[in-house]
Amino acid sequence: MLTGTDADGAEELLEHLVDAVLVDCAGVDATGLIRYRLHDLLRDFARECLAEDEPPGVREESLGTLADQYIGAARPTRRRPP
Repeated sequence: MLTGTDADGAEELLEHLVDAVLVDCAGVDATGLIRYRLHDLLRDFARECLAEDEPPGVREESLGTLADQYIGAARPTRRRPP
């Protein structure tokens, strides 16, 4: 995970952000997982900080890790032919 923690740790971090009104709970998906979203201003601020503070190699590595997470999450839900 990008946070360097397990799923339980990431959920705890997200709950702290929800309590601080920095992240919204967007609802529950079809698999029963809670979905979160960033406020627009926070998302823009995070992009600016990333562009200013992180070297391109770190940004690319993080995006690759994020893409791997999305692919890994999508695999179990992929429909198999009958």
